[in-house]
Amino acid sequence: MNENSLLEYFNYIVRQADMARTHSQKHDLKFRENCQKIRETIEKATPKKPNWIYDDEPLCPYCGEVLDGTEVHCDECDQRLDRSEW
Repeated sequence: MNENSLLEYFNYIVRQADMARTHSQKHDLKFRENCQKIRETIEKATPKKPNWIYDDEPLCPYCGEVLDGTEVHCDECDQRLDRSEW
């Protein structure tokens, strides 16, 4: 299962759980917070190509930290990096 299908499956589960859960304000807020954390985790685990400044300085696509070109993950935010073009 690739990262895109994992995120699609997660979104399906969220929709199903949202329909089945009780609707109290406290639980609603906690449910949404937890869903957001899981989405962010999936997004960070999905390799992303760095942004480039002047074609010679890679930046993390998530937090903008300058990368030295040897990282598999950003040292600052732990975003997984796609190194296929480095």
